[in-house]
This record gives sequence, C-alpha cells and structure tokens, in this order.
Amino acid sequence: MHIKYFGMRTVKTGLAVLVSSFLATVIPGTDAFNITFASVICIETSMVSSLKAGFNRVTGTFMGAMSALAMLYLPLSNPVRMSVGVMLVILACNRLGIKRSIGISASVVILIIAGRRDVTPLEYTMRRILDTLMGIGVATFINLAIAPPDLMRSTRETFIKFRNTASATICEMLFLDLDEGLPDLTKDLDSFKTSVKALSEEIPYLRRYDVGESKYLQKMENQAERVYIHLESLAMMGRSQPVTRENNVMLRRLIGIDFPERELPADGTVTGETAIFNYNLKKLLTALSVLMEEYVKGS
Repeated sequence: MHIKYFGMRTVKTGLAVLVSSFLATVIPGTDAFNITFASVICIETSMVSSLKAGFNRVTGTFMGAMSALAMLYLPLSNPVRMSVGVMLVILACNRLGIKRSIGISASVVILIIAGRRDVTPLEYTMRRILDTLMGIGVATFINLAIAPPDLMRSTRETFIKFRNTASATICEMLFLDLDEGLPDLTKDLDSFKTSVKALSEEIPYLRRYDVGESKYLQKMENQAERVYIHLESLAMMGRSQPVTRENNVMLRRLIGIDFPERELPADGTVTGETAIFNYNLKKLLTALSVLMEEYVKGS
C-alpha cells in the first residue's frame, strides 16, 4: 500500500513520531527525544520481526540503562563513562545475539550519562527506561494495528519479478548475445530469497497465510537459484552455439523463441563446448519450467 510517493512503512514511521511526541507532552517527566527515537528505529517490515525487535530492544534498553547506571557511580569523567559503557553493551548484545539492539542500547547509555542531573541517577535511569519502552510500544502497536505487512504478497511479487527478469535475460542472451540482464537478475534473486526467509520466520506464528503457498515459494527459491547458476554458466560461454531439438522445443514452449537455423539434426553428435552449452541450457530450461508452473491451492 502506498500514499502517493510514501510507502506504508514511511507513513507508519511518521505516525509513530506523531504519537510519541504527543505522549511526551502529556506524560510528566517524559523525554521527547528518547521516546521518539525509540519508536522510529522499531518500525519493522514484518509482524514477527516487529515483535522480535521490540523484545530485543527492551532487553537492549535494560542493558544500556544498567551499564549507564553503573558508570555513573564510578569516579570517572563522563566521556570515559560513555566510552566504557558503550563498549560493555556492544559486547553484551553481541554475546546475546541481538546485534540490532546495539544502536538503542548504546543510545540509552549516552542519553543517561549525558542527561540532566536534577534527580538521582537511579530515578533518571528509570525514567529513560520508561521513555524507551513507551517508544517501542508505540512503534510495535502501530506496525501491527495499521496495515500490517503482508509478506505473502510481497514474496509472491518478488518471485514473479525474478521469473520475468529471468525470461527476458535468457532472450537477450540467446538472441542478442548480451548478458546485461544478469546484475538485475542478481538483485531480483536476492530480494526473493530475503522475502522467502522473512515469510518462513512468520509462518509458524501467524495463521493468516497459506502454508502450502509458503512451501511452494520455498521450492521456487531453489529453482530460482538453479536458473541463475546455469544462466551465469551460459554467460561465460559463446551464446551462439547450436541447440539441440529438445532444447529448441523447450525454448519455444517456455519463452516463445525459436532457433530453426541453429537447431542440431536429431541424429547429430553433440560434443565439446556445444555439449556443455546444451547441458546448461537444458538444466536452465528445466528449472525455468518449474518456475512457470502456477501455484494451485491445496495441490
């Protein structure tokens, strides 16, 4: 979903800032920067990742706060306190496997140590913890309640995009002896794989998705990788090689292109580079034929 030039994630981030800023004006002792900053970095692209990010960043917030509190009671200058405190939370986040929480954890350390001192360090630390938790809560609620991300749809779209790019790249390579489409195909494959991974993480927790289609898309990921591998192999060879009748028939059926002038006789002997070319072409077209199959629910 898009509103003119703004994607929904952008709109939700702006809404999180608005709500966080409003809370900062109505809740006494709330720091507007801290709650707003926390809400901005917690908007995620999937529901499960949003919940995981919220949990991990809550953990990071507590670690940052405790590290800062400990530093405040040491006889050190503030720059040294911040430096040591940040190093400690980076180490802790890495050990706990929550690297994406390093930013908010380190920010909490700096905010607390560099903050005002009209209250005790413990009271100030607790206030900043509450600020951050409110920001995380705002972002998580907005992300889940307003147009929650539909990973099945986005994964399906990246799959179709890869399939279309693959067909176009094959045509360019065989007809025009060009391989300029490979960089675009690489990007499309990476996007498809990223979407499949995110979807597979969400499937166990959400029942709104079709499990069968999720498995189908995971199967298509393997075939997409095969298409790319064999297409890359063809790119390193002379693309004007003769094609076997079997491959020519598959090309005609799958992509609508035909090489009658390059088709080898049925009884022709295929050797050397021509054999390697046709081997990779056959593997490529076999994988592509699987990609071209439409998903049927319940199949």
